[in-house]
Amino acid sequence: LVTVMAVARHWALGAAQEAVHDGRLSAVEDVFLLELEELKQVMTGEWSSPEQVLPLIEQRRAEQAAWAAQEPAEVVAD
Repeated sequence: LVTVMAVARHWALGAAQEAVHDGRLSAVEDVFLLELEELKQVMTGEWSSPEQVLPLIEQRRAEQAAWAAQEPAEVVAD
């Protein structure tokens, strides 16, 4: 499993570098904000323009920021 995950990470980062080069991503780490099907669409050229990818990345960043800004829930011990 570790080998498969390492290969998948390498594959995703390769796709990210190509997408950064042509403007579909702003940063390599943005690739990890994509779901597997979305990554496939970037890799195969189905999503070939920044207009198809960048709004989704911005939405996911906003969701992450909102999640991070939430107050932690109190844990009540029995």
